[in-house]
Amino acid sequence: MKGPEPERTKFGVLRAFLTTATVTAAIAGTLLVLSPQVLAQNRTRESERAIAILRDVMAFVQGNYVDAAAADTDRLLTGALEGMLRTIDDPYTAFVDRDSIDDLNDMTTGEFGGLGLYIEAVDGGVLVIEPFADSPAQAAGIEAGDLIVGVDGAEIGALNGAGAVARLRGPPGSEVGVSLVRAGRTLEVTVTRELIEVPTVRHALIAPDIGYLLVNQFTNKTADRIREALSDLDGRSRSLIVDLRGNSGGLLSAVVEVADLFLDAGTIVKTRSRVESENQDYPATRRATVVGRDLPVIVLIDGRSASAAEILAGALKDQERAYLIGQRSFGKGSVQQVMRIESDRAVKVTTARYFTPAGTKIDGVGVAPHRITEPELNSDEHYALDRFGRSELLVRFALGHPEPTGAEIRQLLADVEDAGIGVCPGDAGPAVADGCLDLDERMVRRKLARAIARIHRQTPIYDLVNDPSVVEAVRLLRTGEVTAHSFPAVAAELARPASPAPPAPPARRSDTHGLPAGE
Repeated sequence: MKGPEPERTKFGVLRAFLTTATVTAAIAGTLLVLSPQVLAQNRTRESERAIAILRDVMAFVQGNYVDAAAADTDRLLTGALEGMLRTIDDPYTAFVDRDSIDDLNDMTTGEFGGLGLYIEAVDGGVLVIEPFADSPAQAAGIEAGDLIVGVDGAEIGALNGAGAVARLRGPPGSEVGVSLVRAGRTLEVTVTRELIEVPTVRHALIAPDIGYLLVNQFTNKTADRIREALSDLDGRSRSLIVDLRGNSGGLLSAVVEVADLFLDAGTIVKTRSRVESENQDYPATRRATVVGRDLPVIVLIDGRSASAAEILAGALKDQERAYLIGQRSFGKGSVQQVMRIESDRAVKVTTARYFTPAGTKIDGVGVAPHRITEPELNSDEHYALDRFGRSELLVRFALGHPEPTGAEIRQLLADVEDAGIGVCPGDAGPAVADGCLDLDERMVRRKLARAIARIHRQTPIYDLVNDPSVVEAVRLLRTGEVTAHSFPAVAAELARPASPAPPAPPARRSDTHGLPAGE
């Protein structure tokens, strides 16, 4: 009778083990089902606690702060939102105030109600850099170099660029009175606002057969304007330079549409997020292609090419459709969703990151060119050069010197250094005892050439003397080193690790696409 006992014992142990495993599995399965619910409930409770604290603090401040006007509800709400998003420490997750909400609308639609001016805030008013072609401002006689000192009878000397733009914009069909100073005389002009399209594309032919396409921003109008430019160049150009330098980005949908003009298959860009619905691959389609595979393409990028510009550059590079030269791009590879607050404010929140077709991360790294043709600038140098490009000194000089002599240019460079704008052209030494930065003189001269071309509507819009990237692109295409199907070897210096992208200079509402404010 004792012989079978071990078998019963073994069976009992096995049954106990199986029972325990079953119960454990059941508990684990239940936890897997319940964990997201539990986590969600915990987050809800934490949110409710935080909201209760904010409500109590706001009530206490409003009930007790010595200056009731300073504790206005809207003011406290704005401060709370700004502080909350700033704590995340992401420069692209931010509160969008009433003054800046129009920028979001303009980028989405590519148009606004206004006069059609590039402007820049200066001491005593707002300087007209250039009226848009065929704009109401141009029709009313407003000229480059005019100083706007008043709008509808109110002085604007104390306003920044954003405030001046807000005053000048308005519903299409409405009138606005503009007070301006020209050559020491004050003029009063009445302008009827119209729907203004943000000019994002310019093109030209570099004789005899190289097309040049300058893209400043990606709005929902950009792809159409590029199609028009390519149609005009069709039959005249045997190769193409696409200049994305200074292009700060724009709409994802717009750059995907533009990339599709060049690519007939494969992926354009990937977005990756912790939210499943944000994980997307954007494919190219053959039916949208305009630029044939037999056309050589060179893309110019620099440290201010960002976001959508980096998507286009990265897609054309990974698909071996274009040869990239210039500088490593900025490295803004993140996706923002916008949540509207009432009708005139919003919050932007980073929800995903961009990756090139080959899976290369853009954010914080940038897109590396095949060949470096310009020295890498830090944020201070970028800012100083941009400040010079927007300076009244440069604009005044460009206005009076459509074809400056060498002596006149040398005098301007001396004046720039004396003015303390932040740029010391030439060989001033390693940097900066007197508060300016020693930059390659060609960079400064290139800014001047672009200002003259813009103000006097001159072609060429490119610079074959002071712009090393354009000069090199033209050489590579003319010598046949870059063709539609083969590129020269990657420059050795690109083997070094990528340096972190420089931080952007302080954001300005007028600095939307490398040009002064469009109003």
